Amino acid sequence: MRTIGLIFRHELRLLAAERTLWVVSFLIALVSLYALVNGLADTRERESVIANVAEQQAKRVPAVLEQLARVTSGLESPDPFANPVDPASAGSGDVGRHAILPYAALAPIAFGQSDLMPNYYRMSYRAKSNFMDDGELENPWNLLTGRFDFAFVVVVLLPLAILALTYNMLSGEREQGTLKLVLAQGGRPGSLILGKLFARTFPVLSVTLGVLFIFVLATRAVDANVAIQLIALACVIALYSAFWFAIATLMNVLNRSSAFNAIVLVGAWVGLVLVVPIVMNLAIQSAHPLPSRTQFATQNRLITIEGLNRYNDLLSADYRYVSEPEVLKPRADGTFDVQPRRRAHFLLARDVDQLLDAEREKFDRQLKVQQQSVDTFGFLSPAIVAYESLTTFAGTDSARYLRFQSQVDAFHREWKAFFEPRVLGGRAMTAEDYAKLPAFAWNETKDAEHWQLLFMRTLSLLIPVCLLAFFAWRRLSGVRAA
Repeated sequence: MRTIGLIFRHELRLLAAERTLWVVSFLIALVSLYALVNGLADTRERESVIANVAEQQAKRVPAVLEQLARVTSGLESPDPFANPVDPASAGSGDVGRHAILPYAALAPIAFGQSDLMPNYYRMSYRAKSNFMDDGELENPWNLLTGRFDFAFVVVVLLPLAILALTYNMLSGEREQGTLKLVLAQGGRPGSLILGKLFARTFPVLSVTLGVLFIFVLATRAVDANVAIQLIALACVIALYSAFWFAIATLMNVLNRSSAFNAIVLVGAWVGLVLVVPIVMNLAIQSAHPLPSRTQFATQNRLITIEGLNRYNDLLSADYRYVSEPEVLKPRADGTFDVQPRRRAHFLLARDVDQLLDAEREKFDRQLKVQQQSVDTFGFLSPAIVAYESLTTFAGTDSARYLRFQSQVDAFHREWKAFFEPRVLGGRAMTAEDYAKLPAFAWNETKDAEHWQLLFMRTLSLLIPVCLLAFFAWRRLSGVRAA
C-alpha cells in the first residue's frame, strides 16, 4: 500500500505539471456545470407551469361555486357555454381539474422523456384521443438534435475524458524507457498500475461528483430520500466510470503501443456508446413494432364521422335557450335540461373511447414490452444501463411516464362515470356535487420496485467491471518493460 501511495502522489504531480489533469478536470467541471444549469432552467420553467396550473385549479372550484350561488339565486344570468348548473359544462373541463405528474428532485440531471411527454392533462369527458393529445409541444429542433444534459455528459463525454487520461498509463512509460527503471527498483506492475489508476480516478470522480453534489445541494430541497437517491446516483456514475478505467487498464497490460491502445479504446467507445444503442433500438423496434399511428388516427376519424352521423339529430337541434333562457336554470326538482348537442358530444366521446381503447392498449403494451427489452438486453452496453439509471433517478424515464398515462386513463374513466348519470339523466350540478368531484392523486412507484430495478442495473455495470479487472490482473505477470 505504501508503494501504491508513493506512485499515486508522484503520478498526480506529473499530471499536474503536464497540465493534462488540469485541462481535463476543468473541461469536465465546465460541461457538467453547463449541463446542470441547462437542466435546472428547463425544469424550473416546467415546474412554474405546473405550479400555475395547480394554482388556477385551486382557484377555479371556489369561483365556480360562487357563480353557482349567484345563478341559483337569480342574481346572474347563466352563460350557455359556461353554466355551473350544467353537468355537461362542468364535465367538459370548465371546472379546471388537472392530472399532474410532479417533477422529481433530481429532474435537472436528465431530460429523458420530459420534452416528449406532457406532465399534466386538463381533465374532460372528451375522448382520450382528443384531450390527451392537447399537451405541450416541444421545439421540433430540440427534439431532432437532443438536449444537452448531465446524463449526456456522463454517458458520452466522461468516457472520452477517462480514455484520454488512461490510454498510455503503462505504454507511455514503456515507450519512454522509464518502465524498465521503475520495475528494476523492485516495483511491481500491479502496484504501479494501481497507483497510476488511482491518480486518474480520484480527480475525475471528485470533479464530476463534486459539481453534481454542490449543484444539487445549492439548488434543490434535499431530504433523507433525496440524499439516498443522490448517493445511489453517485455509485452508478462511479461504476460506469470504473468500466472505462477497467477497459483502459486491460489495454495497458497487453503490451501494445499507445497508438494501438488509443485506436482500440476509441473504437470501444464508438461501439458501446454509439453503435450498440442504435442497433439495439432498431432491433427492438423491429421485434416489437408499435401499431401504426396513421392507422390509429384514420380509425379515430372514421369512428368520429360515424358518430356524427349517428347523433346528427341531436347535434342539429335548435338553440332553445336563445328564446327560452329559463332552460339554462335548474328546475325545482333538481333536474336540468342538458342541451341535446351537449349530450351528443358526451355520447360521441364515450363511443370513441370504447372503440379505440383496445388500440390504445396495444400501443401502450408494445411500449412496455420495448422498455422491458431495453432492461433485459441493456447489459450489452454500459452506456444504455447508465443512461436508463440516470433517467430513473431524474424521474424522466419512459416507465414513469407510462405509469402516469395509465393513472390518467383510470382517472378519466372515473371522471366520465361521475358525469354520465348527470349528463344523460339531466341532473343539475349542486354545491354537493362539486364537493364530490374526483381528484387526481399521483401514485409513485413502490420503493421496493424502484430499488430492485436500480439494483439489477447496478449489477449490469458491476459484473463487466469485475470481469475486466480480473482479466487485467491475470495479464499483469506478462507485462514487459520494453
